[in-house]
Amino acid sequence: MLGRCLALIAALVQLMAGADLDSGRAVLAMRAGIILRLHVVAASDATEDQRIKLCVRDAVQAAYAESPVQSGSMLEKAQAILPVLQEAAEMAAQAEGYDGPVAVCLEQTVFNTRELDGLTFPAGMYPALMVRLGPAQGHNWWGLVDRELSLACAQVPDGVGATLCERGGVRWTLVLPECLRRWFGGEGMV
Repeated sequence: MLGRCLALIAALVQLMAGADLDSGRAVLAMRAGIILRLHVVAASDATEDQRIKLCVRDAVQAAYAESPVQSGSMLEKAQAILPVLQEAAEMAAQAEGYDGPVAVCLEQTVFNTRELDGLTFPAGMYPALMVRLGPAQGHNWWGLVDRELSLACAQVPDGVGATLCERGGVRWTLVLPECLRRWFGGEGMV
């Protein structure tokens, strides 16, 4: 845990010093569980199964965000609340009329090269929160388990934070003070 915190602090110091944001740092953060991929795999490619997949995704991300559990990484938090995430996925699937099995687990998964917001994640093995509906033979959705972090990374108002770099029409911005305030609950923090 201390090692992960020190690695995160070192990466943030480098970013604040103006170092370019690169895929290598994202890969290290994912392998360490600091950020955690979420994959939701639909039962099939049928339109209804794809719709249910997205409802389940929303429920799992909401349950993660609403959990009062504090942790140093997304992986550690997901491990601590795995039964809550399982229940959220099952309830969402049932509410949408799906009566098949729903499996939620954390696993090391081999991924192909993927691109997310202009950053390339090389093929490799990363921890992921996997949600499988039934036979899990449909297309999957993937992103980060922490929806707020995903949205914060994707949508930063102009003038907020420090712009790190711009790639492929995407502006990468560091909003460290806001993240620290959220993580540590200090309303008075700048």
